[in-house]
Amino acid sequence: MSGVSTPVGSTATAHRPFGYTAVFGLITFFALGWLALGGVAALLRFWTGLLDPATATGGLQSLLVAAARVTEPLAQLVVDDVLSLLEIGIAVALAVLSTWSWSVRLLALGLVGSAGAFNLQSDAVVAVLSRATGVPLDAVGGIALHSVAVVAFIAALLLFPAPDPAAWLRIKERWSWARRSTGMCKLASAPKPVDTP
Repeated sequence: MSGVSTPVGSTATAHRPFGYTAVFGLITFFALGWLALGGVAALLRFWTGLLDPATATGGLQSLLVAAARVTEPLAQLVVDDVLSLLEIGIAVALAVLSTWSWSVRLLALGLVGSAGAFNLQSDAVVAVLSRATGVPLDAVGGIALHSVAVVAFIAALLLFPAPDPAAWLRIKERWSWARRSTGMCKLASAPKPVDTP
């Protein structure tokens, strides 16, 4: 049957939707490119001899010098980039290993989008490039990555934890039980009316 998703413990191969795979690949490529912009500027800043700011006469060289100047301190850069790459690694692992759940797929998509969107080094370099070229790279990239991350996280939370109708029924039963028990606690703890003669 084509409409049935593969359960977690099943040995059958899970159906991997082409649309999701294409969007995940595109966002991953975009996020890695976003991180590479910041990485190139950091490389130019901390690897002396690659670019001499004194000899930059204009054009591409002065643009690279400006991008290298906004590079964050090395300790912050390392933490920022390691966390972003770790986030992308976890997202790829989730996308590859758990193809049976849409909530996990969307979580992976949100992780990739937020890895690129919340990298301070890349944001600073893209802002310099946007000012220098006049192309609104910071708006386009920021809006695209932020939007994908937020929408994917919200959709994943809405779909979590129940991929099947039986799980929704269990959640509904638990919610009903919780409402009934809190209602009984309210009755038991309510003050008793005092009779006045």
